[in-house]
Amino acid sequence: MKLPRVCVSVLCFLISSISCLATTWDEPWHEKVVKEADYFVLAIVLTSDEHQGATLEVLKMLGGKKLKKMKRQ
Repeated sequence: MKLPRVCVSVLCFLISSISCLATTWDEPWHEKVVKEADYFVLAIVLTSDEHQGATLEVLKMLGGKKLKKMKRQ
């Protein structure tokens, strides 16, 4: 008797989740950021200051290009 109940529960879950859409990458700024980026990295933010900028520890470079040491403000 538990099997039909589980099947109905799973079916209800699947049907209700069909209408759920992620909007993270539909943000208006996303395309501009991707097209204008110099580099993509996986990094940890060590410090962040509004006037001095951010200090990052780069864990992995995506795309294989070497990073130039730069400071942006």
